[in-house]
Amino acid sequence: MNRLIAIEKHPARRSTSAPLLLLALGIVACGPMISACNIIGPALVIAEGPPKTDAKVELNADRTYIILVDDMRSRLPKRSLRDQIAQSAEEKLLEEGVLKAEHLIGARAVQRALIDDRSGKPKAISEIGRDAGANVVIYVTIDSWGITRDGRSAAPSVEGRVKLIDCDANKRIWPPNDTGYPLRVAPSAQQGDLPNDLAGRSKVEQDLARRYGTAIAQLFYKHLSSTSATK
Repeated sequence: MNRLIAIEKHPARRSTSAPLLLLALGIVACGPMISACNIIGPALVIAEGPPKTDAKVELNADRTYIILVDDMRSRLPKRSLRDQIAQSAEEKLLEEGVLKAEHLIGARAVQRALIDDRSGKPKAISEIGRDAGANVVIYVTIDSWGITRDGRSAAPSVEGRVKLIDCDANKRIWPPNDTGYPLRVAPSAQQGDLPNDLAGRSKVEQDLARRYGTAIAQLFYKHLSSTSATK
């Protein structure tokens, strides 16, 4: 009897091993979920790929284009830089498959059309394009150009505006505004000192011209944001 009473006064202690086991199992079960949460970001990046920049406007692959770089304010130090800009844009459009070679007239044809015009009268952009055999002119105006700010360090930059002009309809296709799409290239990476010799400075100018041509072409196709020529 006393033994029975003693048992009632001192009930058996509950085992702590079961809750600990359940807790351990819970942690194990949750572990993969926690790990999964940690890799959701990278997994999405892998699935979607690196960031891309959309084309500002798409070109009609069935029409024939020509690129005209106009330096009406004489911002460029050399006339040859206009050709360099246009040729760089041409090469990129062909390389990326935006246009086929038969639908892209070389920029030199525009210069020939201008040279052959002996009247001295200004011609409409659409007329220049038609004379060269194009349906559309990718018209670029240069607003500013420079390779240094202080005369010592290299700080290349160029600003301009881009339009698409329909030669057949004599009207602007893009952008909606008449001023044109603003396009600025100013590499953010440290450029170092400006070369003292003419050959070195000429290389800086040519590199900037080629980069601006690439930036023009990138307006018309989707590309990796990391490869943007404007940065």
